[in-house]
Amino acid sequence: MSEAQKFQDSNIVVELQKLPNCKIKMNISISPEMSKEAYDKAFKEVKKLVSIPGFRKGKAPEQVIRSSFGDRIEKHWQQNLHQDSLEAACKLVGQYPLKNAPPVEISISDLKRDEPSTIVAEFESTPKAPEIDIDNISISAVEPNAVTDSDIDARLEEFRRLYASWTNISDRGLHEGDYVELDIGDEKDATLFYCENQTFIYAKDKMPSWIYNPLQGKKTAENVTATSERSDELEADAEFTPTPCIITVKKIMEIDPPALDDDFAKKLGETSLEGVRNRIREMLKSTATKDARNQFEKNLLDFLIASYPFDLPRSYIENQQKVAFGVEKNRLQNADLSAEQRQAHYNYFVSVYDAERILKRDLLLSKIALILNIQLSPNDVVKMISSEDFDEADNKQALFENTYRMALHETVIEKMEEKIKSR
Repeated sequence: MSEAQKFQDSNIVVELQKLPNCKIKMNISISPEMSKEAYDKAFKEVKKLVSIPGFRKGKAPEQVIRSSFGDRIEKHWQQNLHQDSLEAACKLVGQYPLKNAPPVEISISDLKRDEPSTIVAEFESTPKAPEIDIDNISISAVEPNAVTDSDIDARLEEFRRLYASWTNISDRGLHEGDYVELDIGDEKDATLFYCENQTFIYAKDKMPSWIYNPLQGKKTAENVTATSERSDELEADAEFTPTPCIITVKKIMEIDPPALDDDFAKKLGETSLEGVRNRIREMLKSTATKDARNQFEKNLLDFLIASYPFDLPRSYIENQQKVAFGVEKNRLQNADLSAEQRQAHYNYFVSVYDAERILKRDLLLSKIALILNIQLSPNDVVKMISSEDFDEADNKQALFENTYRMALHETVIEKMEEKIKSR
């Protein structure tokens, strides 16, 4: 909570207090002159609306109107004075109510016509990212991982498996080198699955030990209990909770893959095995470049959020969650899943979705776009939207705005990456 700031002009005096979560509290003292203007305005409004027998509409004497419709004039006056003084105060202090938020709350209203009036108003204000010094962003560039022959060999094996002959094994347990289809579910919640019908290579160096060890010798349809363990690939600061799981063996399979020769290359649209390897190399380079860009974006956002903290209104976060949860629910309705699986996926999405981080990302990157004077023309944005997406969109304006925001942020990340690399 900040100390109160004082603002004033000829009509109002405002004591402004900034509360947590972008809440604004304004103590507004209103001059008798402004109050009189609001009353005169109310009188004219009522005069135009009412009819009095013996007089044409709007032509009745002032005193008759005041006598007959005093309560109505009073109500209009109070509404006008609330609205006019609040608009003037917001303009004076540069703080405005957030759209799609709870209405302005008037906690005290002491209105007078011949003396100073007072109202106390509270509302959620539009969030603003702080000023950012882009020359002092202390993160490093992220270089793409080099593509090795081993990486290419591993991807080739994946292609070989796609064209392999598969044989189901039912008369023995798992052996090293078998392929196994597994369901891994939560031991406490039978509807929650971390993976279903997923195929693994049953090899000590290719699957986590907490899965590999208890499955030794297990046959189709058998299951084991195991507790998940932290992966070496998980980031050091990432949260992890060991989870008791049930692992079910759905299938055990052996494969007979095709030979690595030019005939196999032709199945993949190339004339030679070397051509396949070159195509895989370029594909992996592209993936590595995207992964590096994503990691750079994460590092940049982590730095900005830590270095430039600011609040968001609660309703702002809640509205973002409402939209995201609705989109995810609609997506799951079209997925080939049971009702229990849909609910489990939805619950997981709700548990990991970080609306506050997403909203801060949007505001911070938009701030940097202003600093770097990055602008996109409407024509450029329209070209990014496929005709199919445009035709199917229920809200074409929202589609355009979302596309613009995503393209703007991608450009910001690209420019900041160039700036960091040029140091």
